[in-house]
Amino acid sequence: MSQKKKKLSGTVVLIFAAAAAFCIFAFFFILLMEPVSRSDSGVSDDTPVSSDSLDTQSGITQDNQSDSDESEAAFPPDVITIDPHDPYISDESAAKTDDGGIPQAVNGAALCIIFDDGGQRLEQVLPFIQLPFPVTVAVLPGLPDSAAVAQAVRESGNEVLLHQPMQAQNLAVNPGPGAIMPEMQVAEAAETVRRNLAEVWPVAGINNHEGSLITEILPLCGAVLDVCGQKEIFFLDSRTTASSVVRQAAAERNMKVLERDVFLDNTQAKEDILKEFMRGLSVANRSGYAIMIGHVWSSGLPDLLNELYPALNAAGYRFVKPSELYIDVNIK
Repeated sequence: MSQKKKKLSGTVVLIFAAAAAFCIFAFFFILLMEPVSRSDSGVSDDTPVSSDSLDTQSGITQDNQSDSDESEAAFPPDVITIDPHDPYISDESAAKTDDGGIPQAVNGAALCIIFDDGGQRLEQVLPFIQLPFPVTVAVLPGLPDSAAVAQAVRESGNEVLLHQPMQAQNLAVNPGPGAIMPEMQVAEAAETVRRNLAEVWPVAGINNHEGSLITEILPLCGAVLDVCGQKEIFFLDSRTTASSVVRQAAAERNMKVLERDVFLDNTQAKEDILKEFMRGLSVANRSGYAIMIGHVWSSGLPDLLNELYPALNAAGYRFVKPSELYIDVNIK
């Protein structure tokens, strides 16, 4: 081979080697520069609920979903984060009695039970307002039966809350119509709440649907509380985030707020719901009362509560509405 050909061959080899090295470098550079997801970044976020699970929980049919983009699948149930300050049930407080495993009430401990997410279908709420003790239903605005559900709850002698939608930390979670969004100004948020209240009025108070993002934003929490003050109703913090500033906003206004103690139906398993209910009894016996939240899409929840009621009644527990707790000056 001539010297010229050898030189040309060497040049070609060098070019191919350089190209291969560049490709390898580019590959690793892209890997290094790819953004870190929220789940890997150590930032706690709400987990979106799949449409399949929503269909099961709400009873909505695929036909209903295809009829409108405003289907119930767009309005997920409250996504729950674990509050490290939540009380837990100890072995001692869980000690069973001979009366259905229910511990005796301490000093007439009070139970306040609220069912969220009313408004999609009137018939969905009927088993809850027919329970043999006072209950409260939190009604979402802008749903097909929002006004009808609120009216039926009032006519049953039970209490109505506006279940005010608020944006979650996970921006992929759609809180539904009438929501408070992080980009809103204070006046806009307040007007949104007033408009939602008008749809289901009269109500005893407001609690948040979702809201792990909004309840960490002090001015927007203040806007909601200002409307509560104007309307002479209370606010109940569902505590979907441990970093809620609702209590701070209330203190700045010399207001009281209620706070959720237990979510009953994080799962639909009866044993899990019963465990959370027992944890609520522990809270009530220690603090005087417990606020427990379930959801109207938990089809087995009314039956379980009907089963428990005779033992709870015999053990001395009282059932109260949140408005009764709010009046109590010893509210925690």
